[in-house]
Amino acid sequence: MRYNNISVFLFLGHYKPFILLDTLNVGVRIGCFFNFVHFASFIKKFPNKLKSHQFNQDTNLYKLNISDKIILYNLKPFWKSTGLWKSYGYPPDPHQESYKFLLSPDVKLNLFHIGSLGRGIFQVRIHWMLDLIQIRILPNYQIVYDFNFLDQLLYLLWENGLQPGFELMGNPSGYFTDFENQTQVYMWKNLINSIAVHYIEMFGIDYVMKWNFETWNEPDHHDFDELNITVQGFLNYYDACSEGLYSADKRLRFGGPGGSCRIPSVGHSPICWALLNHCTHGKNYFTGKKGVRLDFISFHKKGNASTNLILNEEIETIEYIVSNFPSLINTSIYNDEADPLKNWSLSQWWRADSTYAAMVVKIILDHIYFYYVDKGSELANNINFDLLSSDNAFLSYFPNQFTERTLLARFQVNNTSPNYVEFVRKPVYAAFGLLSKLCPNVLSLNLTSDDQPLKNWGQEFGAIATHCVSGNVVILLYNTADTFLNGTVARVDVNLEIPKRKKIRAVRWAILEINNIKSNPYLVWENIGRPSYPSVEEFSLMKDKEEPCMKGPWDLQNSHNLEFHLNVLNPGVTLINICGKRKKISKVTDIRFFQTWNKTLQISWTDKHNSCVLTYNLLHNSCLHGPYNQVNKKRFKFPSYWHTCYKKKNNCDIKGFYKIYAVDYWGRHGPDSDIFHFKG
Repeated sequence: MRYNNISVFLFLGHYKPFILLDTLNVGVRIGCFFNFVHFASFIKKFPNKLKSHQFNQDTNLYKLNISDKIILYNLKPFWKSTGLWKSYGYPPDPHQESYKFLLSPDVKLNLFHIGSLGRGIFQVRIHWMLDLIQIRILPNYQIVYDFNFLDQLLYLLWENGLQPGFELMGNPSGYFTDFENQTQVYMWKNLINSIAVHYIEMFGIDYVMKWNFETWNEPDHHDFDELNITVQGFLNYYDACSEGLYSADKRLRFGGPGGSCRIPSVGHSPICWALLNHCTHGKNYFTGKKGVRLDFISFHKKGNASTNLILNEEIETIEYIVSNFPSLINTSIYNDEADPLKNWSLSQWWRADSTYAAMVVKIILDHIYFYYVDKGSELANNINFDLLSSDNAFLSYFPNQFTERTLLARFQVNNTSPNYVEFVRKPVYAAFGLLSKLCPNVLSLNLTSDDQPLKNWGQEFGAIATHCVSGNVVILLYNTADTFLNGTVARVDVNLEIPKRKKIRAVRWAILEINNIKSNPYLVWENIGRPSYPSVEEFSLMKDKEEPCMKGPWDLQNSHNLEFHLNVLNPGVTLINICGKRKKISKVTDIRFFQTWNKTLQISWTDKHNSCVLTYNLLHNSCLHGPYNQVNKKRFKFPSYWHTCYKKKNNCDIKGFYKIYAVDYWGRHGPDSDIFHFKG
């Protein structure tokens, strides 16, 4: 099916054209430019950037039939991980001053945002963490470890509801030189044991045992921070790490090698394969016994500005591992750098908008189906694929605020007093928010086009349907042509058989959309002239497009079936949330603040139980006893809010007392949170 000769506005942006076409209504919506006032202002300011064009918009037709049959129980959310290392303008190698970056206000705010996703990401894998430790040798030759900087970083993760992907990477005080030296190998074991014991005492074993302790990142790249590490030296280092952790608590997980692990026919990765051989056939440096524990095998497989290559290279690598090290067949597999393209700082237009968001969702659904649901090969039947990590928690840098591989666009505002940093959440951030809403049980789903059966994944269009213990159903759809510009709209006829496992009094449903029209802060930035130092008002315009666009909620008229039609733009991600009315709405907890400037305040909270939120309402007053006034003028669905005061707002102050409550799909107000006082 094709829509012909539709007149649309084409905005000629800096990186690529943006088609301002609302295919849900098959027409042009000038409202994409915020409102008519902003649109008129834009025409006056940039008269040459707006032209009228004829545009042929292709549409693919799909039918989605979802039954109430559960085909997979207790899906593990193995994709909730990201990675972080330094940005421009911070200490070069060696990394002994990495604390200046990892404890900077920019990183603190970055982690605050990641922790505000509402269970969207739980792990942040960070390089060079051991360089935060200082070593002192006392006159009596006793070794003293100063964990102060590392304590601050790990506490920062903990208070944001996150945990480290703890790479045992770095050279404290530049002390170590040679891991073929027996004395240094034993000292390293003591260091690792001291680290583990210290953090078990600080946080408790229940938290620390969830951490993934991992070897030095990319060992075959030989970036060893002035350490001379041979292949044998790396194996000695591995045994020292393993035994140091094991002697602290047997439940601590440790694996590696965290590298590219190219199979011999296509590349050279001697340390990777030497480690696997050592763990299966070698001798433990400390015990003298054959074999060393390997709790997980981690490697890095990325795309070439595409999505399918990631899974293909994983399969190739796993097949090589199983063939050459069959005793490792049941060992957990991690791809903890699984990005569509390597080189995080390489500016790419598609990293700015929903293109990247849809690609990430496709990659994750490909892995869910191949390793868990369809068991896409005999190999997948025996493999425990337990972690997929996007390496995208970096800090972007001028002039590529949106176009680097990041979750957030960072703006360093240097024309104010004081200077400050502000982040704008990209569509890929919102995508992780939608992924967090998936339920643990996967429903049977049949996808067809022109009456021909299709796979639910691995194609330009894909979908997954999930069922919650509460009785809710969550369906996630993506539409992506990877980085090609000429993607087609997916028109989808959905037929859902409502699961009858729970007696539900009433049902409502809503749609949440991420696409380049309704939720595109980058387009807003382009439209206002790409300011290097946006004003608070301009930040407000961008942030107004951070969240997915919500449609509904609507009543479900038929309690047994739901039939409807929708369009998923390309690139785009759409979530359908079908909710049963609960007896009560839960109270939100753990309100946190981060002041970004003297006029702006980022607020976040925890909501573990409410899954059908129409909006949260934020209340504020300068006095404890009120009366409290609602701060937000619009609905917002994620558990965080950017509160700002500027000269156009009268009687506005970010200091004072705050409380929050949730509103469900039926408009019912939940209980107020505890009152929190922000003193400024």
